[in-house]
Amino acid sequence: MVQFGVSNFNEQINIQNLASGNYFVKLIFNDNSLNLKLIKN
Repeated sequence: MVQFGVSNFNEQINIQNLASGNYFVKLIFNDNSLNLKLIKN
């Protein structure tokens, strides 16, 4: 089970993976590209 909490489209998205722990995904928009940074907390 994965729960998504979105505060702002340009801010961090909190993902709580109940099996693996807490993750933070940062969305970075540059020109026409989308970059994702996944950090395990």
